[in-house]
Amino acid sequence: MAPARGRSALAIACALLAAGCSHQVRPDESVLRIREIVGVEEGERTRAIVAEVARVDGLPPWLTLTSLAPSGAGTAIREVHGAAALEVADEVAAGATLRGAACRAAFSCADPTPPVDGGAATLGGRLEGWRLRLDRGDHPRWGEAWVVTLEGEGRSIEVLRAMAAEARLVLLGDDAAALATSTRAGGFHTSDVIPIDLWAQGARLHVAAAEEALEGGRLDDAGRLLDRAAALDARSARLHFTRARLLARRGGGAAEVVRALRPAIEEAPTLWRMEARTSEDFAALRADEAFVALTRPRALPGSNRAGEPPGRGDSTAPGAPPADETPGDEGRPGDSPPLDEAIRQDAGETAPPADEEAAPGDEAPAIEDAAPTLDGPDEEPEPIVVPPPP
Repeated sequence: MAPARGRSALAIACALLAAGCSHQVRPDESVLRIREIVGVEEGERTRAIVAEVARVDGLPPWLTLTSLAPSGAGTAIREVHGAAALEVADEVAAGATLRGAACRAAFSCADPTPPVDGGAATLGGRLEGWRLRLDRGDHPRWGEAWVVTLEGEGRSIEVLRAMAAEARLVLLGDDAAALATSTRAGGFHTSDVIPIDLWAQGARLHVAAAEEALEGGRLDDAGRLLDRAAALDARSARLHFTRARLLARRGGGAAEVVRALRPAIEEAPTLWRMEARTSEDFAALRADEAFVALTRPRALPGSNRAGEPPGRGDSTAPGAPPADETPGDEGRPGDSPPLDEAIRQDAGETAPPADEEAAPGDEAPAIEDAAPTLDGPDEEPEPIVVPPPP
């Protein structure tokens, strides 16, 4: 077995480079992966122009330019390989900024927004008077971490936690911001840009307040807060689910409640079907055909809950995914594995089970027959972890 230091370096490098761990990284190898904002693209939403350079011993270096949305979705602008990418990587390794090296060698860069002084800033636009804060806090798993918090209207919500030696808020706009992190030790040097969708986070805060109002029986207040959340970000699955609860409490018809509930279930089917089946707000709808059809459990592919031959008791043919079961926020094709997941696996720990497909013929219960969980796509976000080198 490789030493712990070597195995940790391998896990970190593979997670950073999304190389499928096909490259064996030695503890004494040099790992450089730097992302930096080099410009801002104004439009309907603020987008950061991010340059990235990476160089790992045994792999060809690369240099990319990407337009990064507040949600984190990126659109490639340009890629540079070969000697030009190596030149930039060498300059950055020697202490130059990526912006300076990349803009001289390959890209035309605009002036980026300056960093936020003091780790806190007052927002404008739709979040006029709200505050975005960056503090050093204690992470329950990894120890100390950087914590970004959004504060407004007497409430606060944690936006993200990041583990890194250094961190600062950058790219502060009316609708978006970003956290820049950096960790450097020996031959290991990594920095990242983590986008923050301020409107989506503001909507989360309003929805949380609406849930409290709903539990307290203040239905009108809950409705107003949900309207304010929708004005910031109408995509939130929790917003749709909470609105369906509100409609049910107000005595809305089954068709109206199901219509409000459907977007949440389409976004994250497993979570919200289970939540809808177990919520007392929908108790009066449990005999409604449309509600039952929308919220019934879907069996895992290959499961045979009724003990019938394959293909009869299943909702789908063996091995085929359910037709209407699509991944929500819990995973998207092409996403790199989280860094904390790589480190957890490297340490020999067992990760919480994901919604895994069962092999054809396996006896397995429906995914949603498990106990309800509070970890949903609109709960407190999973920490974005940039672990220090071993």
